[in-house]
Amino acid sequence: MNKYILIKLFLITLVNTNAQNTGQCKSTSDCKQYGDKYSCVSVQTSYPGLLLTSQCVAGNICSGNIPGNCPTFNSWSSTYQKIQPVCVFTKVSNCNNNNNNNTVTCYNINSTEGIYKCIDIITFKQTNTSNLNINNCQVNNTIPNNLCNGHGTCSPESVFSTIYKCICNKGYSSIDTCKNPSSNSCNSFGSCGSGNTCSTITGVCECSSDKTGNQCSLCNSNSTNACNGNGKCNSDGSCTCNKGYTGKFCGSNTTSFAIAFVPLTYMCILTIYNLILFII
Repeated sequence: MNKYILIKLFLITLVNTNAQNTGQCKSTSDCKQYGDKYSCVSVQTSYPGLLLTSQCVAGNICSGNIPGNCPTFNSWSSTYQKIQPVCVFTKVSNCNNNNNNNTVTCYNINSTEGIYKCIDIITFKQTNTSNLNINNCQVNNTIPNNLCNGHGTCSPESVFSTIYKCICNKGYSSIDTCKNPSSNSCNSFGSCGSGNTCSTITGVCECSSDKTGNQCSLCNSNSTNACNGNGKCNSDGSCTCNKGYTGKFCGSNTTSFAIAFVPLTYMCILTIYNLILFII
C-alpha cells in the first residue's frame, strides 16, 4: 500500500478520535437545536488533551449566583469520563461591579467577589486551598474523587451554602449517590452511557442494539455484539468477560498494548500531516 495512503488512514483515525460528542458546544447558540431550555456550560479542568469540556445543559445551571447543574460525561468518550464536576463559588478577576469595562456580573460572599462555576474536583484541589464539605457527594473513601458516581453534579445545598449534595441526572436518585438507575428517563447528554443517546424529544434513553434496561445499563443477550463481543451476557444483564477483557461491558483489553490518543483539533492534525509529508 502506498505510504501516503497509510499516512492519510492514520490521520483519519486521529480525526475520528476527536469526533464531537453528543451535546458538545462552544456557545449557547449551539444548543438552540435542542430547544430553549439548554445552555452551554463548560467545566474547568486541567486534564491534558481535553479541548472542549462544554456541554448543552438543561434547567438551572451552575452560573452567576445559582448553584445548579454542571455537565456530566458518562455517555461521552472515556477521556472525558474522568471529569468529576463541582459547582463552586469562585473568585474572578473581571467583575464589572465597579462600573468598569469588565464583562462579568459578580456576587459577594465573605468579602469575595465571584460567581458559581463548574470545576473538576481535581483541578479545584490543585488551585484552591479552601476545603469543601463534599462528604454527601463522596461515593466511598477508596475512590476519593469519584463524586455522585458520574451521574450528577456535586453542588451546594442552597445559595452560598458550604455543605454540598448530589444533584442527580434524571433517572437517578441521591439516596444512593446517583449510583443505580431508577428509571429510563433522562435530561442530560451525559446520561445513558457510552454509545447511547438521551432523546431531547421523548426524554428517555435510546439504547444501542447491544444495551437494554434503564439508562441502557444492562447488556442485551439478543445482540451478537453483547458485551462488545468479548464476553457472555448473563440473564441478569451483566457481562462475564472473556480472559484478557474487563469492564462492565468487557470493553477494555488488558493484554494488548493500547495507544492512547489525546483529542486533537483538525488543524493540529493537518499540521502533523504536512510535517510528515515534508520529512519523507
